[in-house]
Amino acid sequence: MDSEFPNSRHGPLFIYLQIVYNQFTRWGRLQDINKSKRPSGFPRFATWEQEIEGETRETRVLAIVTSALFLEAFIFDYIARRDSSNLAKRLDKLEPPNKWLIGTRLVCAPGLKTDSQEYSGLKRLFSARNHFVHYKSNSEGDVFDFPELPDNLLPWDCLDIVGMNLKKLSDLDPDEDIAPLLLRHIRAWVDVSSRDPEFYPVLTNA
Repeated sequence: MDSEFPNSRHGPLFIYLQIVYNQFTRWGRLQDINKSKRPSGFPRFATWEQEIEGETRETRVLAIVTSALFLEAFIFDYIARRDSSNLAKRLDKLEPPNKWLIGTRLVCAPGLKTDSQEYSGLKRLFSARNHFVHYKSNSEGDVFDFPELPDNLLPWDCLDIVGMNLKKLSDLDPDEDIAPLLLRHIRAWVDVSSRDPEFYPVLTNA
């Protein structure tokens, strides 16, 4: 591995990416479930319907959170690998979309542009993530209320934002080897899933 990818380091990026993809897989399966046909284990229709709707919401939250986790971890690792850990640490105080913006400008100029589709996707994703993480309760809400979910951030949208930013970085930096490797895995997983709906990449399994 080290000889094939000389700029690689040991870390959880691949695992994070699998978790992102698995939310997309789970969400896709849930869309195909016939809510009117409850299984024998769910005697009450409301319970079965709520089970499906609850898991669907869960996959949407996890897709946003884990996509943000992956993208923030990736850009920090990329800057440390391609430039220095000191630069990565200096940029670490920035909001993640700006880490991508400034980091790519410094390491692989011209870098991302503020009017690009990639940067816009990062802003949407991290805005939603921040809404979850910086949540503040209020007297009118209920402790069981579910957070508001953006219509334009389904699990497929989250995976698309991850993919487009990895693709853009690969284009900007021809010497980068990890981003293209991760992109190839996403494409392979999508290809296999299209032929085998039951496919579910197991964590740690490349």
